[in-house]
Amino acid sequence: LISVLISQSASAIDNALLQQRRPRRLDKIQLLSKFSQEVIQQLPAAKEATQYRLILKYMAAILGAEGTSLLLVDRSGQLEKKACWGHIEENFDVGRKFEIHNRKGGGLTGWIAYHKQVFSAHGKELRSHPAATAGKNVHLKSGICCSLLSMPLLTRSGDTDQLLGIL
Repeated sequence: LISVLISQSASAIDNALLQQRRPRRLDKIQLLSKFSQEVIQQLPAAKEATQYRLILKYMAAILGAEGTSLLLVDRSGQLEKKACWGHIEENFDVGRKFEIHNRKGGGLTGWIAYHKQVFSAHGKELRSHPAATAGKNVHLKSGICCSLLSMPLLTRSGDTDQLLGIL
């Protein structure tokens, strides 16, 4: 009898978890649909900065992120902040440059770009990363960066990946 109850309880929990996930998945599909429609309507006529912000707006919503940003490699080979969503505008410093590096304490932005790989960290792992710099995150409305997901934007050139920027 106990094994039957345990089995049925486990099945009920699994079903409840599946039911909880379904609405979130439907919400994300609806959000992607809305994003596609808005992009098709607005992107072609919008200015570059507006295009970037529209994309970042939906990225934040889809990922459930407080903020998103776009940095592109400029002609000098540095990263340049181009746009943000969900940040304190006056503290974001659009146009700020970052060196692409592999140095301890040199900052995560340049380190992530150097390695050209998806970066995901949170909590102590994020704060204690060798490339991390100490300090308050004045660009986020909460003032705290608890987690970070960064993705390189790459293009293939022959046998190598060229970095275009990072999200």
